[in-house]
Amino acid sequence: MLKKSKGMKIKRYSKKWNRRKRSTLLKWFVFTAACLFLLFIGYSVMGPVMDYMRGTLEPSPPMSSSDRTSHSESESDPNNSDSSDSSGDPAPPAQTVEFNAKLLPQSALSSAAAITAFCENAKREGFDAIVIMMKDQNGNIHYQSANELAVSRAAIVPGSITAAEIHSAVNQVQMRSIAMIHTLNDNLISTWASENTYLYQNNAGTTWYDRNPANGGRKWLNPYRTAAREYISSLAGELADAGFADILLYSVEYPNVEMANAGLGETSGLTMVQALNLLVSDVETAVKAKGANVINSFYTSELDSALQRRYRAAVSELKADGFAPIFDNLTDQTDIAELIGKISAVSDISKITPVFTGHARDQELKQALEGMGVKTSIQQ
Repeated sequence: MLKKSKGMKIKRYSKKWNRRKRSTLLKWFVFTAACLFLLFIGYSVMGPVMDYMRGTLEPSPPMSSSDRTSHSESESDPNNSDSSDSSGDPAPPAQTVEFNAKLLPQSALSSAAAITAFCENAKREGFDAIVIMMKDQNGNIHYQSANELAVSRAAIVPGSITAAEIHSAVNQVQMRSIAMIHTLNDNLISTWASENTYLYQNNAGTTWYDRNPANGGRKWLNPYRTAAREYISSLAGELADAGFADILLYSVEYPNVEMANAGLGETSGLTMVQALNLLVSDVETAVKAKGANVINSFYTSELDSALQRRYRAAVSELKADGFAPIFDNLTDQTDIAELIGKISAVSDISKITPVFTGHARDQELKQALEGMGVKTSIQQ
């Protein structure tokens, strides 16, 4: 019986071939990419290596401490209150030797708000600095001082705010703050018991007055006395600590009367003007390390005084880093060029801080001084 022949089986390779073809293409692609990658790496490495071998590669400078600080600050959270001043005050104005200052009236020292309001008005008038009388000519202190002698003698005006609060109130308006203190003209703190004043004919237990107390005679601090200089320097140091840019000294002078019966005490060989200069030097030492400047005032009327009572010497013998001439003798007949020439004998004219007292010729004098390089001024 014949068997039925089976049909021929046909093998199909299309799917297997396609898979093999795709696999081969993928391998070539990976191989090519790997070669390109290795070429890129080799090129990147060979450049510096060849530079190093030729000696032309310079090492990168290490990151400085300031760079690290800047970098860390840039990455800090801007909302992190710990990275800002806890006082909440705006940044103080940049310290500069150019300013146009106005004197704050004592009535405005009643509160920080009153100070800020006055400063805002002054700024609209073109002023960029404020002078505040922190210690007046009677010895009263217009801020909350921690000085023990001031506290014991009740020299602090009741209701006064702190020096830091006063400075902050000025700083809120981005203005320069200048603290004025009367120094030796102090009828309140001067006592023989405190060893800071003149003794009558150098008799222990007696205080010298510049005239009969019944007629308004006053006591004065004695610059020869260490206790007097330490007291003023202590107050100036407090004000520098509070942030004041400048300490303006008034009444670095002697009483404008005959002093034959005023006992100076131990002089250590110093002349009377040298004793004044020693006071200024002590104040400068107390505040300079704290970032404040000292400006010592003098009256321009003393430039022509034959008596020379205030300084017991020519004004030109006064010593200080900065001077503030008070134009108390300006008249309609004053030769301004001659007056400026006399001031230049005391200090470099471009470094003075003139104090204008409200005379009709103030603007004329100010323009003349500006023409000679004066960049600062104070308007009382």
